[in-house]
Amino acid sequence: MKSKLFSSLVVFIIIFVSSTLTSGVNDKKLMNTVYNSSITDCSTLSRSKRQYHCILAPKSTEGPYFLPDDLNRIDIREKKQGIPLRLEIFITDATDCSPISGAIVHVWQADALGHYSGFNGAKNFANRRQKPSSSERFLRGYQVTNNLGKVSFITMIPGWYPGRTMHIHVEINRGPRVVYIGQLFFPEKFAQIVSKMSPYSSSRSYRVTNDEDAVYTRSQGSSTTLSFSGDLRNNLKSVINLGIGPSRTRTR
Repeated sequence: MKSKLFSSLVVFIIIFVSSTLTSGVNDKKLMNTVYNSSITDCSTLSRSKRQYHCILAPKSTEGPYFLPDDLNRIDIREKKQGIPLRLEIFITDATDCSPISGAIVHVWQADALGHYSGFNGAKNFANRRQKPSSSERFLRGYQVTNNLGKVSFITMIPGWYPGRTMHIHVEINRGPRVVYIGQLFFPEKFAQIVSKMSPYSSSRSYRVTNDEDAVYTRSQGSSTTLSFSGDLRNNLKSVINLGIGPSRTRTR
């Protein structure tokens, strides 16, 4: 009866930040965080209409390409060509499964050919922030969560570049504190299809798979791998819930 009941429910995965957040300088320590797959049943906390489980997972590395001067906007594409994606992110307090309003959610990613704005196509593998070398800010932006803990972005499927699989960066701030740093990944079969479509197919870089990506494997990337509705040509959409522990934070 219990398994039948749960099979009838629409289950939203919530990713919970399970350890103290560290800066890019401490990425090695961050990536060695022990994976915690404990589950909290949110249906017992009066949130059963929306969320059912919190899966505790380690966070990921910020990487070198975060820029604090991105723009408050929904559509972050700036005429960049690629497969459109509507990305909806719900931010939840994993201690009681309630939505967190007023949180600032930054996203940034590479374009279809693996280039980040602000760096003139540079590829720097240092796990620390870099100074920008251009004023471009395509595929970057932030939104503030509403009373449902929700933000929405209109973006596109990112490309890949040497050493990295397809991914989107996410960073969440509450006031001056960073409460989550993570990366969103794409299913391998999905990536295989995308890589054969224009403009992605014109990339000259070897496409790194999820299993070949050190960040994905060390940070249990399967926990933040996106799922989709719609199709690749029209109305592609992904929704993910990120559960965070507000007391587990650091100040910039």
